[in-house]
Amino acid sequence: MKRSILLGLLAIGLLIAYVSLTSPDGSAGSITNEETVFPENVAQVLQVSCYDCHTTASKNTKAKEKLNFDTWNDLTAVQKIGKLDEICTEITKGSMPTEKYLSYYPDRKLTPDQIKMICKWVDEESGKLMGEKEE
Repeated sequence: MKRSILLGLLAIGLLIAYVSLTSPDGSAGSITNEETVFPENVAQVLQVSCYDCHTTASKNTKAKEKLNFDTWNDLTAVQKIGKLDEICTEITKGSMPTEKYLSYYPDRKLTPDQIKMICKWVDEESGKLMGEKEE
């Protein structure tokens, strides 16, 4: 909860900074949208448990509209931070993958270690996007 509030406040701050740094032609000033490279261990879990619904190839329109990993690098830093927070929240609650999906593919349920790993990556990636230094 505390992390969500902090991330929300920081996202608002980034949005304000982005708007103030946007040039009159609509292009971003000094804030860049660097490509996110998913670490191999995170990418493997996402591929197994998330990509069936959250990529362009999915037939699940609602899921891919909510989050589409194929278009991840088209998102702004603020949008990525919001999506990252949602990822950790949803998997921690056990909402993702959905029960319906898991009824067909029970082996794709995330383990507690996988959830912890993804949420750790979420925190690190959010920090990078917010300009925090790695320690």
